[in-house]
Amino acid sequence: MGFAARRWPWAWRAGGRAGGLARRRAVVAGVVGLVFGGAAGAGAAFGVFIPYFRYPDPISGDLLLPLISHAAVWAALGAAGGLAFGLGLRARAGLVVRTALGGLIGAALGAAVFQLAGVFAFPRAKTDMPLADALCGLSVAMGAAAAHAGAFTAATKTGDSEARSPTPS
Repeated sequence: MGFAARRWPWAWRAGGRAGGLARRRAVVAGVVGLVFGGAAGAGAAFGVFIPYFRYPDPISGDLLLPLISHAAVWAALGAAGGLAFGLGLRARAGLVVRTALGGLIGAALGAAVFQLAGVFAFPRAKTDMPLADALCGLSVAMGAAAAHAGAFTAATKTGDSEARSPTPS
């Protein structure tokens, strides 16, 4: 271990990780995730939340409209993340589609968990709005969506021999 490795352990750790991840396919997957995630999130939010705010009914207490609106936006983001995950695996088209669907389904289930948890755990956090008022409500939202999307995306890969082993390109 050289002087630089002892002096700046974060540098060699980050460099090793970046060197291992900077394969062409991983970079392509990251760019695809960034572009599709941004486009899907912005497009879904624009398409869902504009009508959501046009017809507000704060007294109804109905959770169906907030659930559908959160699930639509989060599912689009989960699908983009699953697509990037599948591309990063160097998988065939069938597995890429399955990982995208896994992310979509997982994020939609995360939205359902968030709506139910928000009602009981944070009744005053306004979890029925596009952005909750309390930090704890936002944390639960991010955690529920990310955990479910990640779990379902990874579950589509488990036990599948369709993915090719990564080779340096």
